[in-house]
Amino acid sequence: MYIKWITIQVKDMDATKEFYKNFLGLTELRAFSPCPGKQIVFLGLDGGGQIELICDEARENHGEQQSVSLGIAVSDFDRLYQKAAESQVPHSEPQILGKNTKCFFLTDPNGVRLQIIKEIEA
Repeated sequence: MYIKWITIQVKDMDATKEFYKNFLGLTELRAFSPCPGKQIVFLGLDGGGQIELICDEARENHGEQQSVSLGIAVSDFDRLYQKAAESQVPHSEPQILGKNTKCFFLTDPNGVRLQIIKEIEA
């Protein structure tokens, strides 16, 4: 079993898409509109996982993602932390969790919490 994608309901497709593309370097894999007022965009992650963004004008509770968190392991941890600081993206200080996981947390334009992870060799 593997996770094919994680879906995030978004209020501003353009801002959210640009955040994931520009900040994390994800690639837009496909985009379509299954009906008027609804946009769907799939973005690719290293290793084959995807993030699906859905913007539905008829949805009333856009951006209520407090219970959603994405953990993303990266090879360029220090560069992304610096980029968060320079871009004024809300983020935490780096911390060590357990013995070999370094991470920091940030928030996307919809309030979705991301944990940026660097595995530390023991």
